[in-house]
Amino acid sequence: MKRIREERVASGDLSELWDAFVAMSRVETAEEVLDVGTGLGAMLIYITRKWPDKILLALDISYVNLRAVREKLRYFRIGGNVHLVVRDALNMPFKDNVFDVVESWFGLGNIVGFRRAVGQAHRVLRPGGLLRGIWGLGKGVLKSPLLCVQQSR
Repeated sequence: MKRIREERVASGDLSELWDAFVAMSRVETAEEVLDVGTGLGAMLIYITRKWPDKILLALDISYVNLRAVREKLRYFRIGGNVHLVVRDALNMPFKDNVFDVVESWFGLGNIVGFRRAVGQAHRVLRPGGLLRGIWGLGKGVLKSPLLCVQQSR
């Protein structure tokens, strides 16, 4: 029972959807991945459990959210290559052309100043990199249609 509970905490029972999302975003072959709007870290933890050696940066404006993510990483005993960055997605503190993949699981869709945040995400992508985001179009994540946007640089 404990193991089932752990899996639900990590995946929110959306693992099939996440498998498809991650497969299409080339996370497996990426050297460095940026997760924008990490929130409570469900997607970040999912990726970290699947590829423990992957270098991941989690960007979120909320220190409280990232503190919760750190606790989850400790709980699952993962995350040696995960770096948590408390910062606004409108002013990303990274150099240009750094990441192979910039992904956002509902994070980008919640940012006021969406266009600027997407511009920042595009700026930090390496040439040939992939920006991929998904979010709901209405109230209630699982009750609304999902929008998935993907752009190669």
